[in-house]
Amino acid sequence: MNMIEFLEFINPAVWVLTNVILLYISIALTGFVISYQVFFDPKSTTGGRMIFRFALSLLLVIFVVGIGIFVDPRLQISWNTLPPDVIWWRPVVRLFAYGYVAYTITALSVFLWKRKFRPESLKTAPDKLLVKPRHDTDEIKTIKEINS
Repeated sequence: MNMIEFLEFINPAVWVLTNVILLYISIALTGFVISYQVFFDPKSTTGGRMIFRFALSLLLVIFVVGIGIFVDPRLQISWNTLPPDVIWWRPVVRLFAYGYVAYTITALSVFLWKRKFRPESLKTAPDKLLVKPRHDTDEIKTIKEINS
């Protein structure tokens, strides 16, 4: 059995698994976007705003993709059926892409939760430190002091 025959054999299972991962991503991203807004202050830093906006934009993309799979599928094909015209390599690439998104959003959520509520469980010292605003010194003035 060559690689193409093997992929064509497992593609239906990979297609269903990937759709389940997509559902997980949408739930995880929704939870992340809500909890990031509730437990953290995304407006306090530029990075915080950018992380929040990226997660929200990814949630919107996943939402649109989910509509195409679960709500309004093309050719009226159920979410658990591999469409007949899918190229032989696409389900595996799709599995890796969605799997990596699921991994990264889960890892980010777990890290932020640990940093906020269990910093003692983090192993890397810089990860344990919470960002604090810089205090004014004679040499370094903060923007607030310069503008006032």
